[in-house]
Amino acid sequence: DNWDAYQREDDAFIFSYRRMERYGITPEDIPVLQAKGIPVIAESLNREDEIVEVLDMGIDSIMTDRPDVLAKVLAERGRAIPTQPE
Repeated sequence: DNWDAYQREDDAFIFSYRRMERYGITPEDIPVLQAKGIPVIAESLNREDEIVEVLDMGIDSIMTDRPDVLAKVLAERGRAIPTQPE
């Protein structure tokens, strides 16, 4: 496993969904990182199909320019829709 020797250096592992294959990140890597206590965050997700795919991977958080699309997908899955801090 390519993550066995990985030591946590930062507060989270943030990656670009569109570059997963380029950097050798697979859906199977997500729970391995999470088991090491590393939250996994996908960035640059703006399309519904991309959001659905990473949610299915078990991603901890999503960064998007389209919160309306994210909210729609979360609502369809019966999940809470995050709100901005007051």
